[in-house]
Amino acid sequence: GEKVPGGGGGGVLKGRIGMDRLMAVGHSFGGATCLTACNSDLRFKACAVFDVWLFPLSLAMAHATLRIPTLFLVAETFDNLWPKEGRKVLDGFLRRARASGVPIEAFKVIGSRHQNFSDFPVLAPGFTQALGMAGPTKPSVVIEVANKCAISFLLHNHESTEAVTWMDSAMSFLGIEKPSLSLIFSSS
Repeated sequence: GEKVPGGGGGGVLKGRIGMDRLMAVGHSFGGATCLTACNSDLRFKACAVFDVWLFPLSLAMAHATLRIPTLFLVAETFDNLWPKEGRKVLDGFLRRARASGVPIEAFKVIGSRHQNFSDFPVLAPGFTQALGMAGPTKPSVVIEVANKCAISFLLHNHESTEAVTWMDSAMSFLGIEKPSLSLIFSSS
């Protein structure tokens, strides 16, 4: 296999990273970075992005057809971040996914704002909610829903042979019947 930078010797990661079956998760600019990396490196098998900031994408990437299963979880305020163009780019990804057959799903997390997908609102919930940085839903609930949905989606698209959907798996993982999610699009 490929050597992991900085992972030489007998470190704890030796032999534990499958460089041929990578998955990526990112928030905001990190989400845009994940989309770009996953579309250009064939070792990536699935991707999840949280309230992705689509502005920094190259023109070619913004018009690309995503090649791997991708989960978009966006805040209720997603359209406020980059009002018209961000929605156009996301809608384009979703439209091209439908045509190509690649599983792409997009959900809006009810009661969330952009910063809810980071750890700051969990560490200082009253402060971030008072300043309007976090949405009205309890920050720990938003991050739990996002993380568990992402884990279920990635694992399902990485190793699943069962008929169970990733969302069924997420619901079981969360221990609730319906998450605080609103479906925007599903190509599956």
